[in-house]
Amino acid sequence: MLPKIGAPLNCDPTPMLQWVEVSSSFQIPHFQIVGLPSPEVSEAKERVKAAIETSELPFPKKRIVVNLSPANIRKQGTNADLAIALSVLLTKKPNLSPELEHTKWVACGELGLDGNVKPVGQITRAIYACTKERVDFLLLPVSEKIQAYESLKVIKESCVFKNKPPVILLIENLSEAWKILSEFSAEQCNQYELKYDRAEKDQTVITDEELTLLPISPSLERVLCASTAGEHHLLLLGPKGVGKSHAIEWLSVLHEAPLPKDKLNQILLAELNLSSKNKDIYSAIRKISVHVRPAALIGSTSGTILRVGEFSLAHGGLLIADEILEWHRDSREALREPLEQGVVTLTRKQGTVELPARFTLVASGNLCPCGGWPKSIPLSYTSTTLKSMKIKLCHCPTHHMERYFKKLSGPILDRIDIVLKVTGTLGEFNVLPSGKINQLKDKINKVKSRLINQYGAPPGQLKPYELEKFFEKNPTWKNESIFLDAESLRSRHKILRLALTLAAWDDKSYPNITHIHEASLYRPERLGF
Repeated sequence: MLPKIGAPLNCDPTPMLQWVEVSSSFQIPHFQIVGLPSPEVSEAKERVKAAIETSELPFPKKRIVVNLSPANIRKQGTNADLAIALSVLLTKKPNLSPELEHTKWVACGELGLDGNVKPVGQITRAIYACTKERVDFLLLPVSEKIQAYESLKVIKESCVFKNKPPVILLIENLSEAWKILSEFSAEQCNQYELKYDRAEKDQTVITDEELTLLPISPSLERVLCASTAGEHHLLLLGPKGVGKSHAIEWLSVLHEAPLPKDKLNQILLAELNLSSKNKDIYSAIRKISVHVRPAALIGSTSGTILRVGEFSLAHGGLLIADEILEWHRDSREALREPLEQGVVTLTRKQGTVELPARFTLVASGNLCPCGGWPKSIPLSYTSTTLKSMKIKLCHCPTHHMERYFKKLSGPILDRIDIVLKVTGTLGEFNVLPSGKINQLKDKINKVKSRLINQYGAPPGQLKPYELEKFFEKNPTWKNESIFLDAESLRSRHKILRLALTLAAWDDKSYPNITHIHEASLYRPERLGF
């Protein structure tokens, strides 16, 4: 029995494999590919034939029909070239090793006319699908060595599978791939098996983060740490020059790496947007331009091609939305579903696709079109540093200010855990104490681990029914004016979520009324919004 050969299928959100089936008969020589191939897949027959002949391997003089299964899904890309070529060569039914019987092989690579195997990207998706389908061997171009090792490492750390990943064999051309199959042995596989040399890994430059940051006020530091530890959405509002952007820089530095499973999901989605070589696609922090459009945020489809948006690329990480009030209205309103449900739903005539999009939103904006200092906030509230600076006062008419801030709709504000008016957040212009950032990072990690162990997830990710159980255990909370005056059930839950994090930050096992009052101060309705 011949081994089963497949290739990755790169047009579906969930990594899948396509299996190559070949039928040959003694008729007029003809080569045909079926199974809903796209133009680049149909053209593979010319690349495969030229590569086989250039490699001095016999191309069967028969009528050959190649079927890419499942046949009801349109095939795209050139990653099936190598699998098709090996399947065609197997039609001659050579005397293969008995050990190859009932084995599954996946080959991923584009064939050049000279027989060389070129990279096609999406290595993590290929290894993921092979592990899921219990594939025995995976053939990859040798140029994908480092990426294959890193992808294998991420999949192992995520612990999504109990079964072992495939044995990865690295080849340079079609001749080597055919040699592995036709002369299959343990020694042969050993020669081509992936062995990672740490010296080949790209050296990462470690920067001293403390040198790029200025001190901030203790109150803002507490808010930023609580947002990071509990994964709470944060909106910073205030006039220009008070340090909103610098506060976001602090948050970017304090933000810890996502969990391995979230990192894996982000890479699997990001690789859908790659059409050629793998690049450094993973970033736990996504920064969004003010000119962004909804399609770039939620994703888009063109025929059967799926483009993943920024919301899904930020899954498990941090989404920075600077000057959110300057966004297009439809772009802001697109935040509703991911902020509440942690997913993005794309509905098109071809069907509906749901993509993960659970991230922590950090947004900033001015209080008026000119960005000046509002008359409603006395300058005496600012720091000494700001007092020594020339502050531009706001002279916008009241109706202009109201119309400007109403760009941010009530439903979006209601979904944000912390809404903070920023008035002079920067400390004095001195040097940040040595080791300050590392101390905060260590405390954030400890608090977040404690919250996950105690509640099963960071408070910002707790479900409504889980939060209602706290009110059952604490009946007196229901009579608190803070919860009674909440504008919505969601607002009540947001206050409780933040109170849980603030209590953990203060090294308390449970929130008291002080933490609840503090959490309520960051609701938009308490700030007059």
